Amino acid sequence: MVVYYGPDGKFVNNPSTEFLKDVLNQDSAYWKQGGGDSSLFIEGETYRLIFFKDEEHGFFIMRHPDYIAPFNPNVDVYTVHHDIGGEPMATPSSSYIGYEAAEKLVLEFATKGRNDNVQEWKDIYEIIEFDS
Repeated sequence: MVVYYGPDGKFVNNPSTEFLKDVLNQDSAYWKQGGGDSSLFIEGETYRLIFFKDEEHGFFIMRHPDYIAPFNPNVDVYTVHHDIGGEPMATPSSSYIGYEAAEKLVLEFATKGRNDNVQEWKDIYEIIEFDS
């Protein structure tokens, strides 16, 4: 079973495509509440897809626990901070993506339980300093 976990701490079992699209369309207030991020996971598996929206930079999506995220080598790299669980998490500017790409990745994970092109992703802590 696929489970969605929202920043407000609520779980949704087997979220629909429309539900996930609605989540991605939420404004910044949604992403600043509670934990500050959302995730999708497969019940019984140890990996998950963590994601959130930053109004200025777009969507940050990361596979956990290996901390890999999409990487755009054509973007200047600097550290973006987003509050996760009340603490600022350092994320690389080059790993933020637009709505269409985010929708594709989130829906792919929700339907397949994985993302097919993670070989093009990069460990975020190879891009930026962890404590920056």
